[in-house]
Amino acid sequence: MHRAAQALIVGGTLLVASACGLADDDQAAPAPPNSAPSVDAAIRDSCTTLGEVFNQRMAPFAQALSTMVDKSGDTAQGRQKAKQALTAFATDVRRATRDSDNPELRADGARTADKLQAKADDPAFFRAITTSQDVSTVLGNDMTTWLSPVKQHCS
Repeated sequence: MHRAAQALIVGGTLLVASACGLADDDQAAPAPPNSAPSVDAAIRDSCTTLGEVFNQRMAPFAQALSTMVDKSGDTAQGRQKAKQALTAFATDVRRATRDSDNPELRADGARTADKLQAKADDPAFFRAITTSQDVSTVLGNDMTTWLSPVKQHCS
């Protein structure tokens, strides 16, 4: 299970890094003339910060979920750690986008943070995660869906 979580974290990190423009791309096209570099720079800065948030917050959340489904541990304590990790993730997404010069990114950042926080505040969400397959689904499909509002700006 731990290897699966680590693989998801590494894969997710690379996905977000490339989506947010953190991956090194020597073949990037130059900006067209008359483009708005300040808007692009503001979005790029926010996307870089979002990539850092993902890198910083995904591993603790994945570890907490993995611990939570490990039957040898305290499930209630595992749920509490997972809730704290997801709440921290939501808080940092909100911080990373709230001062953006792009109003759409600000709104989508708030929507994404609200989704993450709603899941963190939902005890039924955590009770439904009982297997390593559930953890994989949350870290893969669910996380992709939750982050999709901001991802559209960083692709």
